[in-house]
Order: sequence, then C-alpha cells, then structure tokens
Amino acid sequence: MYVSVPLISRYLLEITEKMSSELIELLKKAELDMAFIDLPGNFDKLETLSAYPMIEDEVVLITQKLHPFANLEPIGLSEVKNEPFILMNKASTLFQICMEACKRAGFTPDITHESSQIDIIVGLVAEGLGVSLLTSKEADYFSKANISLIRLEKPINHTTALVISNRITKSKAMKTFIKHAQEWEGRTPGAEVLKSNKNI
Repeated sequence: MYVSVPLISRYLLEITEKMSSELIELLKKAELDMAFIDLPGNFDKLETLSAYPMIEDEVVLITQKLHPFANLEPIGLSEVKNEPFILMNKASTLFQICMEACKRAGFTPDITHESSQIDIIVGLVAEGLGVSLLTSKEADYFSKANISLIRLEKPINHTTALVISNRITKSKAMKTFIKHAQEWEGRTPGAEVLKSNKNI
C-alpha cells in the first residue's frame, strides 16, 4: 500500500506498509529512506543501518482465561513447551524473536496456526485453540477479550524503532522527521541510537 501525502510545498511523503524483514531489505538497497520496524535480534550485524528506538516493550504469553496457566505469573517459557502455539507469521520479526526464545528455553514450539493479524491470533487463543506470544502493549489492547496476559520469568525484549539507511545523505526533511520522531511524547525515554557493526 502506497500513500502520497503533501508534507510541505517542497516535499512529498510516500508511505508503504510491509513486514519488517521486507522493509530492512529495501533500506539496505537504499530504496527507502527510513522505516518504522520491529528490530530483529541480529540488528547489529546488518549493514549500513541506524535505528532510533521509539517503543521498548516485552513479549508476554497469552492464554484463554480458563487455561491452567492463566494465573501463573511469572512463568517459565519451557513450562508451555507442550502447548499448541498460535504465532505471527514467519515473515514477521516477532516470529523470529519468539522462535529464538523458545530455542533458548530448550524446545521447538508446535505451531498450529500463523497469522499476520493480531486480532485473529487473539481470537483463536480466546477460543482455547492454543497459546501465543505477543508484545505486552499489543496484548493489553485486547485485554477485555477472553484472554490472560502472563509475564515471563526471563523477559523477552522487543523494540520498535525508526530505522534509516546510512547509504544516503540525510535531507533537511529527513532530519526534521527524525527530530520530531525523537520528540514524540509516546517514545520510551532514554533510548539510545543504535548502529549496525558494518556502517559505511
């Protein structure tokens, strides 16, 4: 999806919506100036990118309210290793983060459903078809549904950031956009700018 929005008389803002992994590839090719993405765990190994963290969050387990684990908090991820999992699809950064966390906990999750839509995932969990791992802010939005949010013993961090390509020279419009993003009142305070190890 592309949207062209008149920014001011001299600039045009073009917006596209894609998965974080796709946006990263476009940034690396300098086909995008900047993007809001969920940072992957290997961000420091990506080439020529800088990130301005916007929202720091943690991943939580969600279950149906009547699930035996619904009132256990915090919970070790390994305790749900025999549960059916409903996750974001493979193209999402959250999927990769969750798979790496499960691997560290000593198991490979039995994934019965995948979706790119959080409301679908929450709906399936609310029907008792499995458990899921979502960011706490996303899960809390659906807290009135038939689900319980359970914090993990070993927190899984999740960062949404404004990422820019270092292959291009920042225009005045880009610098202004970055400045406004860093001043956004919803931004997690104190987050430092992150750079990959291979900037040129």
